[in-house]
Amino acid sequence: MPALEADFEIFCAECGTDLGNGVEVKEPGAHGARVYVQPCADCLEAAKDEGDAEGYARGEQEALAAQEDVDEAYERGRKEGYAEGYDEGYEKGVNGGEIV
Repeated sequence: MPALEADFEIFCAECGTDLGNGVEVKEPGAHGARVYVQPCADCLEAAKDEGDAEGYARGEQEALAAQEDVDEAYERGRKEGYAEGYDEGYEKGVNGGEIV
């Protein structure tokens, strides 16, 4: 296979940062040379922040849904008379009563 020598610059497609330091060229294989480019640090940080925000939002939604389930169960129990003992025990705990 003939050798090809070329000079070129590589930039981040997302933000335009020069990626010359994050490039690794492997020796030619069956299909020619392989060039591997690492994402720039700014784009990696932005992706991390986006993932953190999405995870936080998902966790918040799950927590709200769980609280709704608890509230519904409490209301069902209250209608059926099961919550009175809970309320009494809670009040004793809040007002300095001894919880056993």
